[in-house]
Formats: sequence, structure tokens, C-alpha cells
Amino acid sequence: MELVTRRYCIGDLRFCVVAPPYPEQPNMTAFRVEDGSPDDPCLRITPGEPLEETDLPCVSRTSFEAQYRRGAERVRLFFREDKKEGLLLRAEDRPNGDCDAVLAEDALSSLGGKLILLLMEIPQRLLKRGGVFLHASMIEVDGRAILFTAKKQTGKSTQAELWRVHRGARILNGDRALLQRKNGLWHAMGSPYCGTSDYCEKAELPLAAVVQLSQAKENRVSRLTAKEAVAAFLEGSAYDPSDAQQTAAVMDLALSIFAETPFYHLACLPDETAVACLAKALRHDGDE
Repeated sequence: MELVTRRYCIGDLRFCVVAPPYPEQPNMTAFRVEDGSPDDPCLRITPGEPLEETDLPCVSRTSFEAQYRRGAERVRLFFREDKKEGLLLRAEDRPNGDCDAVLAEDALSSLGGKLILLLMEIPQRLLKRGGVFLHASMIEVDGRAILFTAKKQTGKSTQAELWRVHRGARILNGDRALLQRKNGLWHAMGSPYCGTSDYCEKAELPLAAVVQLSQAKENRVSRLTAKEAVAAFLEGSAYDPSDAQQTAAVMDLALSIFAETPFYHLACLPDETAVACLAKALRHDGDE
């Protein structure tokens, strides 16, 4: 069977995918690279019948996923959402970071985007490398990044769009940004996690501010405390909250980012006045 090898880079994480030809989604194409290393972790996909092993110790199980242990290796089974007992794929994670997966042949068309990210557990891998994802819209203003974070349907996309229309900002991602330290500074980076947004660019900018949003009848802006900043990351980051090490890592990174970056709470209206309110606060802090 013909196989294709494609390489990707998200933040400072490079990995390759070896699989039958698959329709690559635009959010993954944006993060394609040509170069790589033999040491890069690799996801190998084989089409076939993903058989289940039931004699391995079960670590966890939900309606759609079961995890087992075989020594230092892990076996993950994923079930079809429409058929609770129908097995979709079987993934075996190696100690060296590779992942070998058998995917049902009728599901190969779904490989090109979310499934790759799911199998490679990108947020967890980057967390080990000092990178943390935040559920946020990311815009570029004057060569630096501003992140709008909030609960769903609270206005991240609206505020990003208002800044685009009224301040000429460039929207780089509409759903999730990656934060990593580079050259002594925290940077915000684009990611392939873009949700339903059309904005998904591979960008890397110094981080100017993190803005937590809430809806209100008038605009008010205030600085977040360290405790509130950590809470925002714990609520908006991609990690396993049942894993104490991952939780501690997110908290440590949030505190490090907070020590060097202004965090705001913007209670706002969905119009240009909210842009002016935040811009004034950013300008005031920048002049200090």
C-alpha cells in the first residue's frame, strides 16, 4: 500500500505522520514543514481491523475511549460515537514518543485534522516542553499578540473582530493559542486548533497582554491578580485535570507568564467602545 510521510511543527514540537494518502485539512496544512529529524516522534497509521485486547490492565474508560497498560507502553482504544461498541481505532504509544495506530478503513477520510492531533496528544507533549495552550482568540497589534480568553459564547471572536475592523488588527487564531518562552520572552503562537473559526495562521509574536472577557452593560477594565490569572489558565488550558503533574505544570507556567505579562479583565459591550476602553488601559500601562 502506498504511504505518504508528512511533517508538522507546532511551537517547537516537530513530528511526522506516515499513513495512506489522506485529505489534509487547511488547519494542518498551515503547520506543514519539509525538514525534520529521525528523532522526531512519529505517528504511523495502518488501515485495517483495530482488534481489542481485554487482558491488559485497564487504566481508564469512557464511552468513547479506553486506556490500557502493557509495561511502559500504553494502548488506547477509540469507539465510534454513533455505535458505542464499534471500535474505530487502536493506538499503541511507545516509550520513545512514537504512536502506532490501526484505523478502520472507512474512517481514513477523518485522519487529516483532529484525529492526528488527538492521537499525538499535542497539548500534553508541549506542556512537557514548557508550552501551554490557552482557549483564546489571538490578534496581532503593532507586532505583538493580544489574547482574548473567555467561556464559550462570551465574546472572544466578537472582540477580535472589533479590533480588526476598528484598529486594523490581524486575527491569527480564533480558538486556541500556544504560549512558549523564546529568547527570554513569552511568545504567543498560532496553532492548528481553530474550532469553527477560519483564522488559523502559523504565527509567533511577543505576548503583549492576556484579556479575560465578560459581558456587561458598560465597559470596565481592571488588572487580574495572580490567583485570577492562574484560574483563567486552569479553566482555559488543554490538559488532564486528574493528572497532578499536568495541573502543577499549568499553574507554574501561568505564574511565570503573569510575572512578565499584564493580565486584564474586560467587562464589555460588543461594540467599538470596548476596543477604546481596552486600548486606553494598554496605552496607560505601556507609558508607565
